[in-house]
Amino acid sequence: MSTALNWPQKVFPLPDESLPGFLNRFARENGMASRRQLLSSLDLPAALHVRTSDVEKLALLLAVDLDALMAISWSDQPKKAAQRRSMIRAKGEAVCPECLKDAPYSRQLWSHRMATCCPDHGLRLIDRCDICMSLISHDRWHAQYCMCGADLRLQVSNKASDGERIFSSLLTGQSPGIDLPLDMDHGAPADIDLFVLGLAKHAAHNKEARGRTGLLALPNRVSETGDLLSPILIMLSQGHSAIEAYMSALLSDPADGSSSGPAKRFGRWYRLLFRTFKAPAYEPWRTCAAHLIAANAEVLLNARTRSLQAAASASRGWFSVAEAARMLKVSAERLHAGIDQGLISVQEQGANSTYRQRFLSREEVERLQQIRDLHIEDTAAKQLLNVPKSVFRLMGEAGWLVRSEPDQLPPVFSGTIQRVALESLIARLQQSCTPGPFDPEDSPCVPLRDLTLRRTVERQRLLALYRAILDGTVKPVGHDGSHGVGGLFLSQSDIDKHINRSTDVPVLNVEQVSSLTGSHVDAVKGWIKDGLLPATKALDLHGSPWQVHITDLVSFLMRYTPLATLAADSGWTSRGISAALSKANIPTHRPSSGRGDLVRQTALIRAVLSQRD
Repeated sequence: MSTALNWPQKVFPLPDESLPGFLNRFARENGMASRRQLLSSLDLPAALHVRTSDVEKLALLLAVDLDALMAISWSDQPKKAAQRRSMIRAKGEAVCPECLKDAPYSRQLWSHRMATCCPDHGLRLIDRCDICMSLISHDRWHAQYCMCGADLRLQVSNKASDGERIFSSLLTGQSPGIDLPLDMDHGAPADIDLFVLGLAKHAAHNKEARGRTGLLALPNRVSETGDLLSPILIMLSQGHSAIEAYMSALLSDPADGSSSGPAKRFGRWYRLLFRTFKAPAYEPWRTCAAHLIAANAEVLLNARTRSLQAAASASRGWFSVAEAARMLKVSAERLHAGIDQGLISVQEQGANSTYRQRFLSREEVERLQQIRDLHIEDTAAKQLLNVPKSVFRLMGEAGWLVRSEPDQLPPVFSGTIQRVALESLIARLQQSCTPGPFDPEDSPCVPLRDLTLRRTVERQRLLALYRAILDGTVKPVGHDGSHGVGGLFLSQSDIDKHINRSTDVPVLNVEQVSSLTGSHVDAVKGWIKDGLLPATKALDLHGSPWQVHITDLVSFLMRYTPLATLAADSGWTSRGISAALSKANIPTHRPSSGRGDLVRQTALIRAVLSQRD
């Protein structure tokens, strides 16, 4: 079967319902005897352990949401402990009479072997019927009745301990709402059941079980399971003081197995705390154990005990170099280099100090974090300014970026640009805009991100404009609302005053310069491209042609003489002039365009003076 069937009754799973309970309810509403008959009719295994692949088929055949069905199914990698497949109470479930009074359906928690209490009512779960003394079957026709017909809602249940209630809440993935000896910032850990079972194996009254491999064997009765887990569950309700007493007892009575290293010195529970369960929720347990070990045992600082030493030192406000490197997101080698250079303060233990005996105080780590956060690299600064790379380089040359000396900073930074100074500059420029609404179509203006060398070949003039913007001489007239300064608009007249020097000076186009000098148009463009002849793009004209101020052309002709001009005046050709100059050892310059050869005026004067001498 690959499509949903047309069932007489639509039945949907409840959020905390058990999978067998839902299937029984679905079968009853659709005229079948039990979940076994339902699964068999769908050609699916009738076992209690429903495979993940079968759950997907089941969701399709029953026409229910797959996510909803997966949420009540058991899994080998559960999102909450109550879903763990290996902890199914296979022979029967344990129920809460008060929950059945509230709503008659089976809860997912009741099928977990370590669940002994109802987290809502605080009552011990009952696993046997008071009338027939049989186990409470998963395949009951109605959840509120035993197979013998007895009403489970009328049976008496005793009050459970606070620790059991807390543990049951954690099994369902909920926070009990009280202060726990767990770090609950990331929610209830999904392996809390295995963690408690592992600690229970090393409890004082389980000395015989310590040497065995694997998990601790759980009894079948709820009452016996509660007694077995009682020492650990008490600690959940008593807090950190109980953890410290428990760890002290384990430390004074280590296991005598044949293991080596820390497990031999501190007990097998060391591996459970520091190797098996690494979730952040168990950090208070690790910190407490590490502190006690560091205070009462001679701990050698090596690779095997590095996590222990890091936890112990962190509880005192000191961090190893490796731990500080992880916090600062740099390599330990960089920190060691900074320590050797005297840029990082550390405490070194032992007469023959090595890198493994260096510790950084919490204050020093915070200082290094602040230095790292206050400096950014060029890419981050460019994104903060919201400008292209070409504009960013001009800003750097114009003094917009305040950089720290890298030799004076501890090696924890990725860049040397001071973030605070850059953010203050951005805020100042944005606040200096003319107040009121702004429309760039109302007056000629140019955004700051477009002030590049495409507008002029005179780099120094462009840098002077950026310096004028920096010191407030040129103020932006508006902003497009984007972040940074790339969207600041500058008046075209202000730009012309700095780039073009004066708007009253006549300008010539490329063709006019070509006519005046007797050179080809491509030769003039080559002089402009090579930066020999200053020119500016007229973006307000069609085609954005180059424009040359007549004063710039005069300055250019006072430095250079085109060979084409000499040829026109003497009746020679440009090639003949070039050959004559070369014979006289007078150098010429050929632009990158390959046309418009030039000779310096100073070179000609030197040649004439040398012939007179």
